[in-house]
Amino acid sequence: MKANQERFPRAQILDGKTVEVLSTLSENNRNADAKAFAALMAHCREVDTTHRVVMVQVENEVGLGGDSRDRSPLANAAFAKPVPAQLIDYIQKNKENLQPEFRKVWEAAGSKTSGTWEEVFGKGPKTDEIFMGWNYAQYLDYVAQAGKKELAVPMYTNVWLVQVGDKAPGDYPSGGPVEPVHDMWRAGCSEHRPAGPGHSRDQLPETAARYTRLGNPLFTPEERADPAGVADAFYAYGHFRALGHSVIGIDSVQRLQGRGFMGAPGDVPPPPPTLRRCRSRWLTRPWASLHPPSWSTRPTERLTERC
Repeated sequence: MKANQERFPRAQILDGKTVEVLSTLSENNRNADAKAFAALMAHCREVDTTHRVVMVQVENEVGLGGDSRDRSPLANAAFAKPVPAQLIDYIQKNKENLQPEFRKVWEAAGSKTSGTWEEVFGKGPKTDEIFMGWNYAQYLDYVAQAGKKELAVPMYTNVWLVQVGDKAPGDYPSGGPVEPVHDMWRAGCSEHRPAGPGHSRDQLPETAARYTRLGNPLFTPEERADPAGVADAFYAYGHFRALGHSVIGIDSVQRLQGRGFMGAPGDVPPPPPTLRRCRSRWLTRPWASLHPPSWSTRPTERLTERC
């Protein structure tokens, strides 16, 4: 794949520049990726006799940098075609529950239910990102399906979050499962959950709220191994009932012995009698979510009012 770019085409950005990103519009790329992933999962099935592999990430922080969409000949041809019926059907069936970022774009273009990508969603980088989101979702789901035929464990895709200073798709990876294209990933995925946000730079509550909309489970695959990361972990488990919260660079976490994640269990105070007496379902969240180590206090009055 590295050497034969004619057989395995790369994406192209403005001015015809080819970048080292496989085009999602190439069946050769998709099939080769799926074959390799299936081989990996088959190997896991054969050697993991104690079932330590409980979940697998498909690809890593996908998306196109440097432009809002792929402008290769394959991509341009697809962009000029009608929006796929599968996506139109999803929009029509879920129009009352579409994510606000996506719904705004669709409605601004007239809420059309047929036409090319620009006819349905309008012209501009937001439409480019919707196009890319759909194609990345379809591509990765095909890869995930191939893997699940060999080992049927849960699968997810992690996300390069939009960063401070990013102005348009392409500044961050266009097409990755960020908020504006969550609906593309919901519509395009059948075999894996679409989103596992990376660490959120001190914005865990806001980020997690966006990534758990419409019942999507929260899983954070990359967290800082410091006291702030511990705070995020407690909040994710306690408030959002997260599936998991994983430290990035776990191989170096030993240097933090007694601090951060290594010292977290001893940092959680016992719950006060008021909360221990509470039996409401709303307060089944772990007490740890109220007092993660990097927070000196967190008021309980609003919680106990609901008991």
